[in-house]
Amino acid sequence: MGRCQPSQFDYNLFSGSPEAVRLYQRKYVSYFKKGDKVLDVGCGEGDFLELLKDAGVEAVGLERSESMLSKLRKKSLNIVQGDAREFLKSKASTYNGIFCAHLIEHLTPEEALDFLGDAFGALKPGGILIVITPNFRSIEVMGERFWLDLTHTRPYPLPILKEMAQFAGFEIVTSGFDRDTGRAERRFSPRYILKKLRFGEYYAQGDLFMIACKLQ
Repeated sequence: MGRCQPSQFDYNLFSGSPEAVRLYQRKYVSYFKKGDKVLDVGCGEGDFLELLKDAGVEAVGLERSESMLSKLRKKSLNIVQGDAREFLKSKASTYNGIFCAHLIEHLTPEEALDFLGDAFGALKPGGILIVITPNFRSIEVMGERFWLDLTHTRPYPLPILKEMAQFAGFEIVTSGFDRDTGRAERRFSPRYILKKLRFGEYYAQGDLFMIACKLQ
């Protein structure tokens, strides 16, 4: 018997639900205010764009995937299709903020350094860059979750991510682990407590985040 071949493999098979994404991304909206221009690079299904829109912040999403673009256009969001490097290079000192969630782990080290440099150039003085990426100190991420996305290239642990951002010219505002993400069990449930006792700091820390500023 011949095998049934799918028309297209779903690379987003293990992505979080829109509700979970909005839950953890909502807090980052507070870094921007009405009148700011914010770019969401690799905007996915547009969850952060919708949060910014609700807050009255002018936002545009940059997305390369044609299949994702058709979904985004149905939401009446401001979307541009294109390559991140080419787009950023054409937008010198344009944005007050650049948001980048779960993109940098898809890039090689050379591409990641170039991206950070291009983001620096596209920000106005005082502009903010927010990067969110899987936390490879987490035993769940290290053991399986990171590799469930076939398009991941390599992890960027916080120490090297901060060094790369500073090399690009940024000043680090704050960084750490977002505990609203990456938790399989309800916090303080018996299952959660047992795993926390077993794995300690390597369990349920969540994604890592870095917030950096282009100084005035």
